[in-house]
Amino acid sequence: MATGLARFGEKPFAHEAVEPEIAIVCAADRQNGNNYEMRRVGAEDAIDALVQGLEAAGLKVDRVMGRNAEQFLKVGAPLEVIGREAERLKLTKLTNLGIDTHFSWDLRDSFVPQPDGALFSRTERYQCLESIIESIEAKTSSPTVLALPGGKGHLEITRGTKAVAALREKGAVTDIFPLHNESQRQELVRHWPFNFLGGTKQPLDDIYSYFGLKVAMYFAFLGYYTTWLVFPAVAGALLHFVDLRSWNSLVPPLFAMVVVMWAVAFLAFWKRYNTELQARWEVNIEQDEVHTTQPWDEPTNEPSHGIAQRPAVDGPSRALQREEWKDRLLTMKNNLVAVGGIFLLQAPYEMLFVYCFHALGGSPFKYVLLGANSGIAGQITKLGSSVAMRLNKTQTFVSKEQEADALVYKTFVIYFLQSFMGFFYYAFYIRDFSMLRSYLFSRLFTNAIIQNITEVGVPIFTFYMSERKARQEEQAEKRETKEKASRSSASRVERESHMPAYVASIGGGAYDGTFDDFLELALQFGVVTMFAGAFPLVALFALVNNLAEIRSDSFKLACTMRRPVPHRVASIGAWLNIFQYLGVIAIVSNCLLLVVIYDEQKTWRIDPGLLVLLIVEHLLLLARNSLAWFIPPVPAWVQAKRERRRRIQQSYLHQSLSGPKDQAYEKLRLAGA
Repeated sequence: MATGLARFGEKPFAHEAVEPEIAIVCAADRQNGNNYEMRRVGAEDAIDALVQGLEAAGLKVDRVMGRNAEQFLKVGAPLEVIGREAERLKLTKLTNLGIDTHFSWDLRDSFVPQPDGALFSRTERYQCLESIIESIEAKTSSPTVLALPGGKGHLEITRGTKAVAALREKGAVTDIFPLHNESQRQELVRHWPFNFLGGTKQPLDDIYSYFGLKVAMYFAFLGYYTTWLVFPAVAGALLHFVDLRSWNSLVPPLFAMVVVMWAVAFLAFWKRYNTELQARWEVNIEQDEVHTTQPWDEPTNEPSHGIAQRPAVDGPSRALQREEWKDRLLTMKNNLVAVGGIFLLQAPYEMLFVYCFHALGGSPFKYVLLGANSGIAGQITKLGSSVAMRLNKTQTFVSKEQEADALVYKTFVIYFLQSFMGFFYYAFYIRDFSMLRSYLFSRLFTNAIIQNITEVGVPIFTFYMSERKARQEEQAEKRETKEKASRSSASRVERESHMPAYVASIGGGAYDGTFDDFLELALQFGVVTMFAGAFPLVALFALVNNLAEIRSDSFKLACTMRRPVPHRVASIGAWLNIFQYLGVIAIVSNCLLLVVIYDEQKTWRIDPGLLVLLIVEHLLLLARNSLAWFIPPVPAWVQAKRERRRRIQQSYLHQSLSGPKDQAYEKLRLAGA
């Protein structure tokens, strides 16, 4: 190769029929593909050199020209290429012995396959393929000049220059995103978003294989939560519509206690189901993502004789302890800054808005205030998210998922206050339950319609506008070159590039879209549990909304958005803790609601009313903790599976230690010990 772009001087692997999995969007020259900068400096085209480097690494590259100044490189990899990269990255996988160890291509038959029979999960394949692409580098001994397309000048590369990073910095590479597999996507669409009679039933194994673990966990939680909503929805509807006569006064406290216990049972059983999914998909609960290098990850010195050597990490144990507590104190400080700022700045504003909104009554200025608040609330959310991200950057995280969880904790309070300040105002200050029920109904009903329409409509509108802009640019270019202004059709990869990415509304696209989806469920869960005593019908609205949510979210992901970047997780992360916190807040909220409901004359006294309130609250907390203890988090069959693997591991280690010491050490080293 003229440019010497390669990976570590490797020889190309033999190509086989592979599906493209990643698209690299590159700039292109407008006029017949001629690179005038290349002619001027006599240099090789940079994208040609990149293609050569990708192919030298064993990847299969299909080059597709776009309608405008864009070209697309569809990149795929044979299984052996992925396997060799997984071995280089020391990707940890589960062996048939039940031991998690670094992957070895030569020992690939010793590793547990995926539920669909594949050797690697989608997350692992994407991780390896992305690593190969990003590691393409220059191997020339002298500087080489590459001509950049689209009139972007030229690029001088030296030995060790990362090609993709350099081209991205110059604007020659504009985007990299995962590609849909059309046959798998169509099969998934038939059995998922358009299965209207399926209720909460979803093809979770297919979702896991196609979208990755994090998206599959979200839809598993959504389906499980929706199924559990059937009980409070039916019970609430009966209590709302059936006249119990003299028993009507007992409905609020009984239903409030039932819903609180329902929330505890739901979260406890979800933990069991989450454990089942981990066992079903062979997920290591200790490895959520690709971790950054930590002191305890440093390699130990191999002994010259025997295996009895203390780990190197034992030396600086005190330093590690200092770093641990320093990080904990920094986390506490950042959380206090975030929460304190929210309560000092946002809470007074939210209270002022609710007060003015209520005071205006039926005035038309009420709607003006509502519109103004939408804009102000959006700016507050943007400001709070920006501050939370800045605080996050001051901390050290071992993985991207841990960083995302920290952002969730800091920003959830913002959305919580925006959503619940009005409820608290009507329930505990105004004590107007007719207004509270009306406000609950309007928020749930309106938000359900707006969110479901928005989740499907906005991606479609975004795609339509991107396509329209591309066609207009194409027609304008043809008019300039006096070509016939015929309408050409876009390739599939170009159409996918115009689809919006599945990213969060905060963080500038740095986090995936499950943040917004989980946020919606968490706020809904808070409404269902906190105000059960005041409006038993709220669970029914939540159930209907979630049945529609399963279809709209699945349609959004499968039909209107780019294929998400897969992430490896073991659970729903920080959101589980948030749901549990909401369950505790629900106990306090329902106890206060009962006081307000039964104190119609507003003659409640702190003595003995406070004593009764505290007794009820503590009884509910005791019942909550007892129920959480009673339900084991790990099913018996999963525990038996883990115990069997533990015995196999002990037997394997015993056999290894019984042999010659040099061989024993080598076995332990290969096993990742």
